[in-house]
Amino acid sequence: MGSERGLEDARRQLFAKLHQLGMRYFDQTPAGSIVSRVTNDTMTFADFANVWLTVLVGLTSIVTSFVTMMVMAPKVAALVLIFFAHPDVCGVVLQSLCQPRLPAHAGTVIRTEH
Repeated sequence: MGSERGLEDARRQLFAKLHQLGMRYFDQTPAGSIVSRVTNDTMTFADFANVWLTVLVGLTSIVTSFVTMMVMAPKVAALVLIFFAHPDVCGVVLQSLCQPRLPAHAGTVIRTEH
């Protein structure tokens, strides 16, 4: 809803700006170019607003999930926080867990000739 109002405001400002331009601008600039520019600018603004709202919803979901996890299982939440804060720790832990299960030749490249 808010992004629609912002888009409407942008369209109104563009429309007002177009009315302020002199006739010389419209004589020198093809009509299709003006319409294309206005359409592309407003659609870019709409896309930006949608992406921004998506990021906001995603961050809100992460924060609320983490708060809920802290209330329900503080130890698990602390472990998750460590893994998110330090992805290198996650890589080391996963590597140490997977290493014994891999066969001896797992890291080697097998070359075949055709």
